This record gives sequence, structure tokens and C-alpha cells, in this order.
Amino acid sequence: MVMTTSTPGAGAVLPHAYAQLVDTTVAEQSVALQVSTLITTDRAVTHIPRIEQLPQASWTAEGDEIAQSDAVFGEEEVVPRKIAALSVVSSELAADSSPDVVQAIGNGMARDIAVRLDQAYFGNLPAPAARGLGSITPTVIDGASGTNLDAWATALSVLETVAGTGVGARAFVANPDTLLELRTLKDEAGSIRPLFSPENPTPAVYGTPVLTSAHVPGGRVYLIPQARSVVVRRADTTVARSEDAAFSRDMVSIRATARYGFAFPAPTSIVRIDFA
Repeated sequence: MVMTTSTPGAGAVLPHAYAQLVDTTVAEQSVALQVSTLITTDRAVTHIPRIEQLPQASWTAEGDEIAQSDAVFGEEEVVPRKIAALSVVSSELAADSSPDVVQAIGNGMARDIAVRLDQAYFGNLPAPAARGLGSITPTVIDGASGTNLDAWATALSVLETVAGTGVGARAFVANPDTLLELRTLKDEAGSIRPLFSPENPTPAVYGTPVLTSAHVPGGRVYLIPQARSVVVRRADTTVARSEDAAFSRDMVSIRATARYGFAFPAPTSIVRIDFA
């Protein structure tokens, strides 16, 4: 869409977008970034270490040689892929220097980048998109009908068994429809009292927050340990403007580009619940 000063809401459109604003907004709106460890790099390829075998300790008598046991390491290569947004505005609008204008178009670009990022993270999109959760083999739990919290408790137990009790921060991510079903659970049979307080915008199951994303398939919930989900961002987002592409129309093009990739160093540490 081409924007001019007569476009509705044009008072909130950017002349000089700022990359830092885009990065900040993407970080706030992308669920993938909220549940993952973010690594920023200036390299085209990032190598994420993966421990395939831990060193083994053993009881040893005083004075005896300590048996050597080495850790076995592997690595996962991540090549950040480009997400780009382009907006065309009139030269008159581009000359506006209002801070509100700057924030609005930056937020608009950032929101779309966050959407594309989450689409890839929770799916398995074809190239050139980054490979997401749909491309790995996680630990899968049958959630049955979802009329209680048994599957959620099982997922937490499986995570601690697979990844260890010191796995750190983790979060459930569900489709909004699945969260609605969770919110309608009652505290006991025959009761009208909800199991979760309606005043809490982010419910928690056994102390683990439940986030939502429309890009998680319906009837599916992911339990994601933050240390085992890595988002790699290459350098910082770049924002550029050009008056050449639409010179004959006296328009200015504004472009934002970002490069992201995903790594899941221990796929079985990510638990997926499939509800019937």
C-alpha cells in the first residue's frame, strides 16, 4: 500500500525508521523470542554446541587414579535467514519528523517481522524460511481429551527426566483456542468456579507460564525450556530508505531487513502435547 499525507492515520507513519525501534518491538511481540535464548552475531554461520554425552563421575579410593571420562560434543550450524518489510510513502509524508510518525511505521514493520518469525518458529516452512519446531522430533505426549491438567503435569515431569531438574526457565505455548479450553476448566466437578483466576492475563500451570500464539496448531501445546531453544539474530536489523525506486511518482521507499535462525540443541528436551 502506498501512503500519502491523505491516507487515514498518516499522522502515525514513519519518515525515518529506526532499526533499534524495530528490534525492540520484535522482541516484545515475538513469542519465539520470549521463550528462547537470543544470540546476536555478525557471522553468516553460527555454531551452537551440543553435548551428546556427559562425563561420568565414579567413586574412587584415596590414592587411586581417577578414571578419565570425557564429554562428547557435537554442534548445530545456524544460518540466519532474511525477513524483510517494505513500505512506500509520499515524499511529503517522509519529510515529517514527528516522533509519533517514527514510532508508528517502525512498530508496523516490527509487528509483521514478529509474525513471520513466529510462523517459522512454530512451523516447518519451506526455504528460505528458517526451520522451526515442526522440523524436529520432540518428546510427544498424548493429551487425550484435555479435560484436566494431567497431560500438563506429565509434560513437566518428562522435561525434568529428559533435561534434568536444573533446566531453568521454561514456558508452555498453546494455540489461543487451547488456552480457552484451559481457562474454562472448573476447580471441581459440578462447580462453576474457574480453575484459573480470570484476573490473571497469563495463567500458569504448576508454576509454569502459559503463553499463546496463533501459529501453534490447534490442539497442540509446546513446553519449551529456554536454554534448549536458541534464536540467532545476525547483527542488528537494518533500515534503509530510497528515493530512487519510485522517483517518477515522488515517493520514498523504506525497507527493514532482519536475519534470524533457530537451533534446538536437544530436541527431546522440547515436549509437545497433542490433545484429541
